[in-house]
Amino acid sequence: MKYTAIFSLLTLVCSIVCAAPHPAPSPWQGKRPPMPPGMRNSPRNSAVWRAFSTLPQTEQKELMKLQRTDPEKFRTIMQEKAAKLQAEHQARQQKIADLAAKIRNSKDEKEKTALRAELRTMLKSSFDSRIANLRRNIEGNKKRIEKMEQELKKREANADAIIDAITNAVIEGKHPGKPFHQRQFNGK
Repeated sequence: MKYTAIFSLLTLVCSIVCAAPHPAPSPWQGKRPPMPPGMRNSPRNSAVWRAFSTLPQTEQKELMKLQRTDPEKFRTIMQEKAAKLQAEHQARQQKIADLAAKIRNSKDEKEKTALRAELRTMLKSSFDSRIANLRRNIEGNKKRIEKMEQELKKREANADAIIDAITNAVIEGKHPGKPFHQRQFNGK
């Protein structure tokens, strides 16, 4: 019942805020600016972010700072890292294909067994690397969710003050910002 009343009040306030006159929002508000033509969903772009996700967190933070201060240098570095990662991947795939072909073509069972063990070791290494990367991504997501939960609890605890502030802003003709349900959680 309590949450229904709060939700109804927030819905009412949001409808008032939406109806209140306020400056036209930036076309990029809450969104990323559009990517340059040719970069949208390009394999090169996805390779850049795949390379970025494999980096240690400290290096990711340094690169994020660089992205804000010198985007062109960031782009160049990341494209180099992506190209290197892609070349390593292609070389690994070629070696796997070569080993598989050797196994298929070999008549010697001892050689087949040794080649199979080598192939299995390579595949296990790749698999373990992907698992570690997935684990790192999951841990990062868990941290982001924890921050989101903390922010949600803080807002729930301060709901009356937030609603009062929104109410005052609407009465004064000011734009109070995005309604709660439209805000992105960014740890602030």
